[in-house]
Amino acid sequence: GRRAGEIDLFDLVRAALRQRPQVLAVGEVRGAETFTLFQAMATGQACHSTFHAGSVAALVRRLESPPIGLPRALLAALPIVVLQRSEWVGGRRVRRVAHLTEIEGIDPVGRELLASPVFTWNNGRDTWTYQGRSALLERAARSRGVGAPDLVREMERRARFLGALAALPSLTDAEFHHTLARYRTDPES
Repeated sequence: GRRAGEIDLFDLVRAALRQRPQVLAVGEVRGAETFTLFQAMATGQACHSTFHAGSVAALVRRLESPPIGLPRALLAALPIVVLQRSEWVGGRRVRRVAHLTEIEGIDPVGRELLASPVFTWNNGRDTWTYQGRSALLERAARSRGVGAPDLVREMERRARFLGALAALPSLTDAEFHHTLARYRTDPES
């Protein structure tokens, strides 16, 4: 049992959801709190968390197995899986996003999770390769009333801005917010 006054991660996740946050961020899930997090995702709550697994298939196996035991139907609430790895690049150990995979639902016949890789990392060039299709990108473009190519151009512009921002010397909070506000007003500047 638990000692009086003891609060575990399950209690914290449940209490946080009652506050109706815009986004629920939980460092790492590995027990009963995982079920609660997936229930929240299934109702449309934006959730971010980490979980240890080497592949999408390994993630599914771990989530469906005890002690978590998620039903396959709840796994479909997971929109994106980002797999991060520790790799050697240029003679040093670095962390890289190895794959970004979208979960598009469950195959009604085979009951398999429909997972589509969107970006994969190329170790030799230390770059990411777009696999040619993103259902989430297409959905976001439709909801904004623009074409997917327009949204891709906007994402590329933002990536250039963030790259330029990262190349600047250290900024104070005020300088950072001023730079961000200037970008929002005139993204081309």
